Amino acid sequence: MSDFWVIGTGQSVLRYKKEIKRLHEEKKNIFAFHRAFPDCIPHLDVLPTHWMYVDPHAAIPGLEYMLKNPDLEMKVYIPIPLVTLDDPRDLQKYAGGSVIANDPKKWASYMELLNKVRETSKSEFIEVPITTTKEILNDAIKYGPLLRGLLKPEVRFAHEKVVIGTGVFKKNDKMIWADAGDIFQENKISWCVLPFLKHIGASRAFIIGFDGLWGRFYDRNQKTKPFVGMYHFLSKWREWQDQIGMKIYSVTECSINNHIEYIPFEEAVTMEER
Repeated sequence: MSDFWVIGTGQSVLRYKKEIKRLHEEKKNIFAFHRAFPDCIPHLDVLPTHWMYVDPHAAIPGLEYMLKNPDLEMKVYIPIPLVTLDDPRDLQKYAGGSVIANDPKKWASYMELLNKVRETSKSEFIEVPITTTKEILNDAIKYGPLLRGLLKPEVRFAHEKVVIGTGVFKKNDKMIWADAGDIFQENKISWCVLPFLKHIGASRAFIIGFDGLWGRFYDRNQKTKPFVGMYHFLSKWREWQDQIGMKIYSVTECSINNHIEYIPFEEAVTMEER
């Protein structure tokens, strides 16, 4: 049984510093997302065993830390071609963009950093081919069966690529993958983290720090957009649990518990040991 403790960037993470440190000491699988690494080091005093990102801008601090600490060993998941594009403008084919996507020099600097880290680090970099709901919508001829079966586990999980994005939204009788108005968008927990956990064989995922609250655990003043706390499509992952063989639990007291089962942290640790 492969259990993962998933650490997001929500500020509620700080309430569980002691418990998270215990996970580290007991060598549990700690799966960090975006800037949860490397900020988990100064704020939580833990190192993750796994790390993933979908926004290169959010990965830069982590990559810089790895460059300075080449002996660090963890598994790093690279969604391709999303974060390895030659032309950053092509990011628009797959997702909404990145702070550095409109600046070729910054993107080139990021790619140079990524390549240096891959050359020098003892960590394992695992490339994972992906597609996204945006790409699927924009190429309905190629992805027609997948588009129609996005919400059918037997279809989406049989696809050769990891599908980022759970479903599509409907606005003014038109299907859209997201909306610039910050309403029709998906929290990253269901948009990309759960698809990756399913891909790497997680049987249980214990979720920390995808709380929908204002700020981040490393920056309480950072703006949190409205859709983050809406958890669009997360209920689908709860419905799919038995069919896909991956149970999902929250160990954080927050609004995500309206969508997935909540278990107190200490109880979850005991459960994870069974």
